[in-house]
Amino acid sequence: MSRFGIRRRLKAKLARGNQPEEEREERFTVLFELPDGARVEVETEAHYTLHMASQMLETPIENGCPDGHCGGCLVDIIEGGGMQEISDRELTVIRDEHKREPKDNERLACHARVLGPGVEVRVHRVWSLEDIRGE
Repeated sequence: MSRFGIRRRLKAKLARGNQPEEEREERFTVLFELPDGARVEVETEAHYTLHMASQMLETPIENGCPDGHCGGCLVDIIEGGGMQEISDRELTVIRDEHKREPKDNERLACHARVLGPGVEVRVHRVWSLEDIRGE
């Protein structure tokens, strides 16, 4: 499996095409504002984290750990009507890793789940193409 789950994404796309409409996962559009100012819309399944949704971007949100404890994927929620409430675990990670209380609009992309429409996110760090290619 690739670093960004390409095989999983392709299999999921192919499988959705063969399902009847009523059996398909509920999907929502997330708008990502990238560090360079570009704004990119991504369609994601309900209950996916922002980090999982960012895998559809050319360069996904950078993270420093595989299990959500490093605090490196901090993002700003511009519009969050369809976001899951912040969890105690997510609050603890932000407090421990950033040594401060989180701002009202800050979330960790690896914890924050999309539950409905109307999500817009400002991303601070994405993987560089050199990181992806291994240069």
